[in-house]
Amino acid sequence: MTFLSLKFLGSLDIALDHAPVVGLRSAKVEALLAYLAVEQKRPLRRDALVALLWPDEPLDTARTNLRQSLTRLQKGIDNQNANPPFLLISRETVQFNAQSQYALDVTQFQKLLAACPTHGDTPERQCAICVKNLQTAVSLYNGDFLAHFFISDSPVFEQWVLPIRERLHQQALQALQWLANYHENRGEYVQALTYAQHQTRLEPWREEPYQQQMRLLARQGNRSAALVCYETCRRTLENELGVAPTAETTQLYHRIQTAPAHRPHNLPDLPNSFLGREEETAQLLSHLAQPQRRLVTLLGAGGMGKTSLVLHAGKRIAHEYVGPFANGLYYVPLAGINGPTQMVVAIANALGMVLRGSQDPLQQVINQLQQQEMLLILDNLEQLGPAGSEVVTALLEGTTAVKLLITSRERLNLRGEWILTVGGLSYPATNISDSGWLRQHVDSGQYQAMQLFIDRARQNQPGRQIGQSWEDELAIVRICQLCEGLPLALELAATWAGMLSCGQIATELSKGLELLQTNYYDVEPRHRSLQVVFEHSWELLSAQEKRVLAQLSVFQGGFDHDAGTAVADASLIVLRQLIDKSIVYQGKSGRFSLHELLRQFAAEKLAAWEETAVVQRRHAAYFADLVQQQESRWPTQENSQAVAIIRADIQNVRAGWYWT
Repeated sequence: MTFLSLKFLGSLDIALDHAPVVGLRSAKVEALLAYLAVEQKRPLRRDALVALLWPDEPLDTARTNLRQSLTRLQKGIDNQNANPPFLLISRETVQFNAQSQYALDVTQFQKLLAACPTHGDTPERQCAICVKNLQTAVSLYNGDFLAHFFISDSPVFEQWVLPIRERLHQQALQALQWLANYHENRGEYVQALTYAQHQTRLEPWREEPYQQQMRLLARQGNRSAALVCYETCRRTLENELGVAPTAETTQLYHRIQTAPAHRPHNLPDLPNSFLGREEETAQLLSHLAQPQRRLVTLLGAGGMGKTSLVLHAGKRIAHEYVGPFANGLYYVPLAGINGPTQMVVAIANALGMVLRGSQDPLQQVINQLQQQEMLLILDNLEQLGPAGSEVVTALLEGTTAVKLLITSRERLNLRGEWILTVGGLSYPATNISDSGWLRQHVDSGQYQAMQLFIDRARQNQPGRQIGQSWEDELAIVRICQLCEGLPLALELAATWAGMLSCGQIATELSKGLELLQTNYYDVEPRHRSLQVVFEHSWELLSAQEKRVLAQLSVFQGGFDHDAGTAVADASLIVLRQLIDKSIVYQGKSGRFSLHELLRQFAAEKLAAWEETAVVQRRHAAYFADLVQQQESRWPTQENSQAVAIIRADIQNVRAGWYWT
């Protein structure tokens, strides 16, 4: 099958079955092909083509030239043997055949841009599909439309080229700007720099791409390259336009030139290497880069790695030459803090302030921060409840350039709060028992939970090549599934690698939570046991929330609202409260679920109240009724819906059957 490749973005490039077409012999023939391909939606009259390419020739001569050019073109692209043919030629018209086997970069470029809907996305919120389309589109843009292609005696052809060239040029620039801003907002400075430099190649006299390049280079710690970029900008503007850089560009140059190597901060070092969380880090940096987002809450259950994530992101910001928070980043650990006064004292201590007894401590902190461009990281705010939210509100209202980054198991429920939910690390969700299937489908490097466990296990037993055998990998997959990607659980499980094999760790984990503890002295007491972590979350619940959570533990594989209400008296209000406290999760389907380890913990609480059997009977009765209701629909046209309903709750149906 003959395939024609047409590239008009940049230098004109025509290939037939990947081999360059060299037999056209004439710029007019190439121009004819370009015009027919781009204007392929309609048949073009021969006289219009004559006027386009031979406007000054006598009509008979021009028509002869067109016939000869069409003959050369058909021969050059092997139109006779193409099926279907590339050109549809009649006595009156010529048309490029859109049904033929061809690729035209102009069409591909425009389709990719058109596939990005105008749904109001700002660069930091651009959807993944749009980003991919834009990336592919700009990769096709190797230069302006028919760049360096010129026919001196065909002004009508040039008049056709110029508006298309300008339109595509502006579309490419806009796409490059979006991509550069998108990656910069996500902290992906290398990718952003590539797109900013591409803009400069298209329009070397525009200052904005130079400013962005200077910023990006400085944020990568490459101060000298950022300053060289300014000099390149200055020389280009002088040579091209005879002007100097704007005050904005010059001020950025001086900021980079005089900026300290690092921002002031008190961020502690992480005890171990930081693995994974690339997407969450990018989202967090994007939130913090937006001026209007002054309150960002990292929301997640205990042990999800919220503290590690904020410290990792904070260190990245602290080591940039330019960017937000010129006055520093300060970490305020709130574990063990009781009451708002102690919270304010902890903030003052982190800032190095000496509080005076005669004035309200909170007002003293606000006065200190009023003129500061700073990030305060308040870690573990959930235990302070509404009192903590009141301090946060006062800090935001009393300052103008201070941002607050909160880690919490519970929403603050403030209007200006931006939420970033932190879930478990990725792991293979499929039940795997065959090493051959594992070898074919699972790469431990693509799953963050597996990476974390293997890294920490090797740290605890450096003499063993943990994760090298398929037996190990099967066991590690099972460990990750039992922990559901919970980082603290994985790290605690890995501490046993010095005593137990991966298979033994998986076996012990399947029995309960007892294994998930350590006696490391440099681990905070609240993180030495998963039981302690869950107990802390439990104590933050109201009596009603505790009772509902304990009863929800009988569900297997999740539940919907009707089931939760019937079995556990879980009203929408209580479910919302448990979601806000990172206890219950709601998926895209609307179903609710508990983390498996937390479910086991809640089941122990239910057993301690000696209520397990009662709740299990309610559970079994509910799902027996559900199956009976759906069974009546099987002979009808609604059978597929009935099957889908039972399939969604098949684990609950089996559990109810087992309990009866």
